[in-house]
Order: sequence, then C-alpha cells, then structure tokens
Amino acid sequence: MALPTLMISSARTRCARLLAVRGVRPDVCEDAYDGGRRCERRWFRHTSMSLIVGGLIVALFLFTAVAAPVVTSFAPDQVRAGPRLAPPSQTHPFGTDTLGRDMFSRVLFGAAIAVRAAVVGMGIAALLGIPPGLLAGYRGGWLDRLLSRLIDVWLAFPGLLLALVVVARLGPTLTNAIIAVGLLGAPGFYRLARGLALSARRMAYVEAATAVGCSEGRVLVRHILPNLTSSLVVFATMRAGTAILAVGGLSFVGLGAQPPSPEWGALLAAGRSHMDTAPWLAVYPGLSMTFTVVGLNLLGDGLRDLWNDISCPQKRYD
Repeated sequence: MALPTLMISSARTRCARLLAVRGVRPDVCEDAYDGGRRCERRWFRHTSMSLIVGGLIVALFLFTAVAAPVVTSFAPDQVRAGPRLAPPSQTHPFGTDTLGRDMFSRVLFGAAIAVRAAVVGMGIAALLGIPPGLLAGYRGGWLDRLLSRLIDVWLAFPGLLLALVVVARLGPTLTNAIIAVGLLGAPGFYRLARGLALSARRMAYVEAATAVGCSEGRVLVRHILPNLTSSLVVFATMRAGTAILAVGGLSFVGLGAQPPSPEWGALLAAGRSHMDTAPWLAVYPGLSMTFTVVGLNLLGDGLRDLWNDISCPQKRYD
C-alpha cells in the first residue's frame, strides 16, 4: 500500500514543481495524478497476486532449506531398521524408501541443494554473461560483432547436449552439473546485458558522465550497471527455476548428484522403478520441484510487472 501511495505523492510533487517552475497548466497535473491512480489500480489488479503467491512459495522454499535440520528429526542418509517402503504415516509423513530412510527428511534437505543449484548456477551465468554483454553493448563496433557471433556459435549447440558433454568431461558430480548449468545460462545474460547497455549508452546521464571525463570502466560500473540491476535480478529470478530443473534432469540421468545425495532429481530417479508399489518415492520430490519452479516463475513475473508499474510512462495507462 505504501508504494502506490508513494507513486501518487510523487506525481503530486512533480505537478507542484511544474506549476511553480514551468507554468504548466493544472489539467496536465491532473493527468499526472490520474496516472498515479492508475498505477495504484494496476498494482492491486495485476501485480499483487503473482508477486504474493510467488513470494510465499519461494519464502516457504527458503525456509525449508534453512530449517530442515530443525523441522525433521531424521538425518537424510540415516538408514533405519524399520519398515522399508512404508507408506506415509504420522512418523514418516512422506513414507520411507528402499533403505528405510525418511523421505520427508530427504525432500527437505533436497531444498538446500536446489537453493545451491539456483544461486551458484545463476551466479556463474551472470559472471560469464553480464560483463562482456555490457562491454559489447557500450562499445559497439567490431567488439560487439565479434562477441555476438561467438554467442551465436555457443547457442548453436543444443543446450542439453552441451551440458552432457561438460559433465561427461568433468565427471558426474553435483558441482559439475551446476557448472554446466551456469555455462548454459551465460548467453541469456549476455544478450540481456548487451541490449540494456545499447539503450543505456544513449541516455543523458551516460553522456554527462562521459563529458565530465569518467573512464569507460567507471561509466559501466558506477552509472550503467546500477540502472540495469532490476532487469537483471528479474531475469535471474525467472531463470533460477530453469537451473533447478536442469540440475535435476542431469541428476535424473545419473550425471549430477550421486547417491546418497537427497537431490530432487536423484530422488525421482530412485523412485521411478517403484511407481506401482511406492509412488510416494517420486511424487513428493516431483511436487516439491514443481511448486518451487512455479513459485520462482510467479515471483519473477510479479517483480517484472512491479518494475514496469514503477517505471512505466503515463502512456501505458492511457
């Protein structure tokens, strides 16, 4: 509620300044005020649901990853002498697996692995894609053409095949799977950063910084990059779900996390042979992965709409 009100207050302040300094007619100020009201209505009508629902799902996901040792009383790799493949019960809400391990504990600890895959994978992709994208978009010329052609060659390889080659070369481990996912995500960050830098270099604040003698690196780091952070964060949020799915897919085929790791893709692979007798082995990890990815996508959509509503020109609401 505070943010839409701030928008309206900003519109009123802007109108007052226009009236005092430039002699703008009152009807123009009324249009600006109406634009703030429309921003407020759009906030509640479009942004709030996806942002709230996605935020709640992601918050639950993060809480699960952090509080897993407290929520459950079983270690994820604890082999018990109790019943094997036991159905869900009060003691074991998600049942047990073929070794008597508590599936609820394994799914919860798998959330921490998913957080690691999303954060580290997107971090690698951002580090590899954003700096050359900003440099190519700001400089242009032969450097832009060279880097863009290299990215085109990179994208010519099928993503899954490239990930399989990387993991096969480095070895089938969770860390190598995350590295492969980071490499796959780098071209997306490059293209986004390049496009944003192309439009930002024509802005007045960039031209002013260049005119006062700022170096190229200072212009990129201190002036252009901070103004692009919101778009990059929204993009990373939406791609984080893709990173979780990719790491889970590699683990599912045996090229990611290895037993006894409770990674969700590995749990799905272990439970696929028991779908008829013990479906909970695959259902709960699959549902956890699905809801997490949906929550991240909803959160990304909500953040994107929120940013559009904050920075939107008035003509979007006419």
